[in-house]
Amino acid sequence: MDIIHISRLQKTSAIFGILGPVINTIVFTVLGVLYPGYNPISQFISELATSEAPHNTIMNILGFVVFGLYLIFFGIGLFLSVKKHILTTICMTLFILSGICILTLSIFPCDVGCRNITFTGIGHNVLIQFPTYAMPIAMILSVYPVWRDHNWRKYWWIFFLQIGIFLVVYSPIAIFIDLSLVNGLIQRLGLSVPLSWIFIMSIKIYRLAD
Repeated sequence: MDIIHISRLQKTSAIFGILGPVINTIVFTVLGVLYPGYNPISQFISELATSEAPHNTIMNILGFVVFGLYLIFFGIGLFLSVKKHILTTICMTLFILSGICILTLSIFPCDVGCRNITFTGIGHNVLIQFPTYAMPIAMILSVYPVWRDHNWRKYWWIFFLQIGIFLVVYSPIAIFIDLSLVNGLIQRLGLSVPLSWIFIMSIKIYRLAD
């Protein structure tokens, strides 16, 4: 693949990474408002895609499918924008697999109230586990390749490490600890960190492609 095509792929991946988090944030917010009785403080985001949710199709497409696609493209863009190393390849693979898992959530919605006891509900629980841990691990593993790459300022690796460690510690709280009154808030706060990271990173990737 020549330099021009690589640059175009980088920019395309970066655009996905910039627009994706914005779309997700808007969709999660608007669909929550349009769902009578839905409480974003106490209810999980996935409840916007249950069979009882009034706009579950929109959630599945603009929520899960879009989320999965931009993670896949972001993983490719990150690989093309950081010094080649085995860890860079692992990072790309983790983001791509995370994207596939989240994309597949569109056909494995959680049960009503996310009390997952059916086949699709259990499938939802299983699928969400991988990206929950894979993305923070990918951020931590990317520290060394970024540190070695002269195109990235030295402070970037510190940013990567801090975000990754925070998510590794924080993510289990949102999944395994039942804090019913604030489950939705905890999940949204946790999700805002990787989405912001991807958004910021994608801007950097776009600039590197020039």
